[in-house]
Amino acid sequence: MNNLTILFFGFFSVTSFCNGVCIEREKQALLELKQGLVDPADILASWVANNGDCCGWKGVVCHNLTGHVLQLHLSAPTDYLDIYDSDDDFREDYATSQLSGKISHSLLHLKHLNYLNLSRNDFRGIQIPKFFGSLRSLRCLDLSRAGFAGKVPQYLRNLSNLQYLNLHGPIPCGFQNLTLLKHLDLSSNHFNSTIPDWLYNFSPLEFLNLMDNNLQGQISNAIGEMSSAIHLDLSGNNNLEGKIPSFFPTVDLNSNNVTGPLPPVSSNLYFLDLSNNGLSGSINHFLCHEMNATMAMQILNLGNNSLSGELPDCWTKWSSVNIIILSKNRFSGEIPSSIGTLRDLNSLHLQNNNLSEEIPSSLRNCIELQVLDLSENELDRNIPPWIGINLTKLIILSLRSNKFWGHVGAMA
Repeated sequence: MNNLTILFFGFFSVTSFCNGVCIEREKQALLELKQGLVDPADILASWVANNGDCCGWKGVVCHNLTGHVLQLHLSAPTDYLDIYDSDDDFREDYATSQLSGKISHSLLHLKHLNYLNLSRNDFRGIQIPKFFGSLRSLRCLDLSRAGFAGKVPQYLRNLSNLQYLNLHGPIPCGFQNLTLLKHLDLSSNHFNSTIPDWLYNFSPLEFLNLMDNNLQGQISNAIGEMSSAIHLDLSGNNNLEGKIPSFFPTVDLNSNNVTGPLPPVSSNLYFLDLSNNGLSGSINHFLCHEMNATMAMQILNLGNNSLSGELPDCWTKWSSVNIIILSKNRFSGEIPSSIGTLRDLNSLHLQNNNLSEEIPSSLRNCIELQVLDLSENELDRNIPPWIGINLTKLIILSLRSNKFWGHVGAMA
């Protein structure tokens, strides 16, 4: 991803990198753009004719030698997902910070524009302008959550220099012509279909996000043709089935319909989320294959499945793991002592299983633990006092609904 355009989210923090003066024709183009926009919070207050150098305007980045406008950072300043947990006054303030209105054709005069971010605004159901397909210098285009509606214009496939694309809306065929594309985010589009075959043709693609799209059907073996991919997010689709594509370094398939036993995974995989699926059977082969290999895994989430059997005692090779979530399964037997070799473990979730016997004393070696949840099991014996002595970084400790007996000693 060395050539990928560096992203800045929200244009409030973007300052000018230009030592010269912007081109007069490009300044006029920006003024025409502002004229068509509705800006209730006066975010573009600096965009005025008598304010000399447009390279110093909010959200504008120019070439530091030629003065040509290179980037427009016009996204709303706060992710709209945050507002649902906020009060009415905040939501009202946020709405006034969103741009709306019409997008002027004057953008076509910005011949050197390589970055355009209009995300998180509210363009109130207008279609993505067709002329965007003529902004041939664009390398990054982010139109996500911006209130656009209707079909995505096929002309966008003419943006042959595009490396980053984040869109909402039905995606037309032909986007496989974007042969330089490295980052593709099509999340929350509600496609309600199978994964389009043409997506598998993006061999240079490094990041693919298809979460929350109501995708269904089998995950094709052709996904393995995406040889450069680093991150794959297919979470929240509910109805995807098939083999787990474990050759990506990061795989998120949570909340789908993936069933059957866990397959072995690549030792290069460092993020795996298969929670909220229908996985079943033992995890012995998953955890213990290639015992001589060291796994790069940092986050492992297998929570809320139907996995069963004893937890294998072969965690030593998983030395890089920070978070383990095995909650809400059907595991039985003892907590394996080899978990105590995981010195970088921050969070261990084993709640809501059928684990029994005592808490292994080896866990006292996991001194980086901040969350330890062993609740709703069949654990017994005394609660060991070393929890409060050795695990000094613990923030959350849950041991409820077990079969502990005896006195609770001092925990700190």
